[in-house]
Amino acid sequence: MNDLLRPLASVGLAAGLAATLAVAQSPFSVIRNAGRIGAEPQLVGAGGMVTSLLDLQPVAFANGQTWRFTGDRWDLLASGGPTVISGYGIASDALRQRIVLFGGSFPDGSPSNETWEFDGVAWARIATTNAPSPRINMVVGYDSIGQEVMLFGGNLADGSYTAETWTYDGARWTLRTPSAAPTPRSAATFASTPSGPSLLFGGLQGPDLQSDETWLYSQRNWQLLPGAGPSPRYRAALTFDPVAIRFVLAGGERNQFVSVGSVQGLQVDVLSDVWEFDLITQSWSQATLRGDLATTPDAVAAYDIAQGQVIIRSVLANTNRALRREVPGQNLSATRGDGCLNLFNPLASPELAVVGADRPIPGTTLTVRGRNLSDAGLTVLTLGLSDQFQGSTPLPAPLSSFGLAGACPLLASADLINPVATANGAFDAPLPVPAGSALLGLRVFLQVLAADSLPFPLPLPVLTSNALEFTIGF
Repeated sequence: MNDLLRPLASVGLAAGLAATLAVAQSPFSVIRNAGRIGAEPQLVGAGGMVTSLLDLQPVAFANGQTWRFTGDRWDLLASGGPTVISGYGIASDALRQRIVLFGGSFPDGSPSNETWEFDGVAWARIATTNAPSPRINMVVGYDSIGQEVMLFGGNLADGSYTAETWTYDGARWTLRTPSAAPTPRSAATFASTPSGPSLLFGGLQGPDLQSDETWLYSQRNWQLLPGAGPSPRYRAALTFDPVAIRFVLAGGERNQFVSVGSVQGLQVDVLSDVWEFDLITQSWSQATLRGDLATTPDAVAAYDIAQGQVIIRSVLANTNRALRREVPGQNLSATRGDGCLNLFNPLASPELAVVGADRPIPGTTLTVRGRNLSDAGLTVLTLGLSDQFQGSTPLPAPLSSFGLAGACPLLASADLINPVATANGAFDAPLPVPAGSALLGLRVFLQVLAADSLPFPLPLPVLTSNALEFTIGF
């Protein structure tokens, strides 16, 4: 299937997308005790949390229990599985629809090199080929572009730091030799995106030596990024906000030797600042907070798409905080561009319009109507978040740029594709606007793509309508 017509995630990552999102410039409100935990004592202890790339909901594993955050509460998914208690790496494999866990520390303190997978129901240990040696405090993530799980760094059994990069395909681990890579370190911070590069920050390189480097990872390659950002640290909480197209980093730890009289010891400082990394401009900025984050060591983060918030779980204290963006919303709707004339009906081009109420207010449903279409061909309604780019291609652009027949223009990114049925050349489609404040300020674009049916074997000419633009607000 052509890439443009392949169903994509509901949130796209087209370059330039951040410029269209007002939410990216808003401050965070800190919401304490976000989500009710069904059985608090069972979550106490070291644990890992990851945003599932299947539904963009947080999944956490700790002490043999697997939990899923459902927007306002934690629900227990499964008991049992890996027996490691800390220092493991966890990632969401979107291609194979699995949560992958590697390594970590057993209760007796020895490191593991076991590989486990969670299919949404139960954990299973995988008998892999050529597994990495036992280690702890490595990063394990998912490369959405390369479509494979990766592993970097960590502490080996003798306590030394490593800079190895490995990939995992569901059966075999393979040691890679990238031309450039971060230096040996452990406890670095790593997060993946639904369809773009992953980010690594910081890490521990010695008892009192922390890194402040920022690296991008994609398709088995590393890229060191210049520019200032957060102070050196390790074990920070990091996740990706797909609405703002930014990584969000919170807290972390910093070690330093201090002297009290003639006695010198290692002091661990726990940080509570929040930073954002803009994936488009590839730059860091410190976030404005309203409230006290109050992180603890070993905090972990994941994005909650249901509520449009970053969930930060302070593992040792067994508390949750949510970072929610403050966006004063104003609802707007507008029409963009024109339809492309129908070859078989040159007097009428495909048209897309709003029927009835045209204000995209959270909790309401808009109805959009397409007309001047063919009942014999394929008609799809596209939803996108950018009028600037489709992938790396500037918009508007002719459909031929994406391998489709015809010169009709794509006016907005096609991040979500919905086939629609027409009758008498028209259709009505409901567009529910989610309740709550999570999407305030978000700009959404709609357009119709229609392929006529021909009685002879030629490429189907694809026609396009005008585009509709909505800004969600009250």
